[in-house]
Amino acid sequence: MQNRFFFFPLEKTNHKIECGTVWLALTARGAPVIVTHRCRPGGRPAGFLPAPLHSSPAQGFPMKVFLHVGCGASRQDQTTRGFNTPEWRELRLDIDKSGAPDIIGSMTDMPAVADQSVDAIFSSHNVEHLAPHEVPLALAEFRRVLKPDGFAVITCPDLQAICALVAQDTLHEPIYSTVKKPITALDVLYGFRVAMAEGGSFMAHRCGFTQSVMVHTLRQAGFAMAATKRRGEPMYDLWALAAMRPFSGDEMQSLVSVHFPIQGEANLWSWPAA
Repeated sequence: MQNRFFFFPLEKTNHKIECGTVWLALTARGAPVIVTHRCRPGGRPAGFLPAPLHSSPAQGFPMKVFLHVGCGASRQDQTTRGFNTPEWRELRLDIDKSGAPDIIGSMTDMPAVADQSVDAIFSSHNVEHLAPHEVPLALAEFRRVLKPDGFAVITCPDLQAICALVAQDTLHEPIYSTVKKPITALDVLYGFRVAMAEGGSFMAHRCGFTQSVMVHTLRQAGFAMAATKRRGEPMYDLWALAAMRPFSGDEMQSLVSVHFPIQGEANLWSWPAA
């Protein structure tokens, strides 16, 4: 049910558009969006840029929306313990339409998501698919769509851990399994070979991160502070939580406790305001 919307007129909105009627749209999965582009006066929209609509629980909609970037086939229950609650509404975005996302598009350019419109972002194993020069573009888009007190949860391969396996000459030995095939260090370094052989060239890995590189990248992107965790064997992944504003240590620990895997020790990072 890709991009199926049910339209209802709205009388009042803060969104500025060049038409006589503003529309509230509900996706087939119930995610509320506001149509803000290319409306035909007196008729249904000819085209639209959906943005999350935040209402009170009394109106039947949750208060918080998280943007699930690069969602693939994954759903809310496959994100984090913190996001998998009734308090959060998932808005799914992916470049590949086969996973039936709410929005089809690239994480480096998300015009379908309005400025400061989401409370959080979840991005699992996406950033490594970008070229190095595209990473700042994606993080700038993250900051654009996040609210001033929002945060992003990002996970990707931990190249420091993977390179340790390479140094042990175990490049082709399985480190964990998927439905399709075991994953090796070679797959983590360069991309899942099975998926690429089936035509998924976008599954190639084009950059990588260690913990220190991730922290530096988030700081350069303009985030106020971050927390990171290296999970180690058998997943060999790196987790980061980047905040739009400085949070207290207790606030960060509270977020980390529900959005990071239990395994591994988290580190908090802060830096002087720019």
